[in-house]
Amino acid sequence: MVYRFVEGRPRPWDPAELEVVLSKYGKVQKGAHSVELIPSGGKELFEAATLHGEEEGKPECLGISRPLDEPLLGELIFDLLGLPNTFFFTEEVDWVKARDAVWEDLPDEMLEGGDIDLRRVIEPSEILSF
Repeated sequence: MVYRFVEGRPRPWDPAELEVVLSKYGKVQKGAHSVELIPSGGKELFEAATLHGEEEGKPECLGISRPLDEPLLGELIFDLLGLPNTFFFTEEVDWVKARDAVWEDLPDEMLEGGDIDLRRVIEPSEILSF
């Protein structure tokens, strides 16, 4: 999952900034309550990816199902992590990866256990390496 957090709460990305990043990888198709990324050029990055948010048209989370092209997906996630306060983690939250985000912006619930591996990434190849 890729999320944007500010002061411990999910916050929407700037839609224009988000669309600039996503459009490098495919077509952004807007639905009633979500936005879907359809990869371009016959690329298969994942089985499905959907943006969600509390407010319509203001996504704060990208959920990715079944990654297929790991190097290219790593590039996409790395580019998303370039957006302010953006974090990448699995549902289990064993680790959290970020580029320039401030760890204190993560929700307290994520940090309470203390067993989370917080990792700063500097290149796309680090995104999907565990």
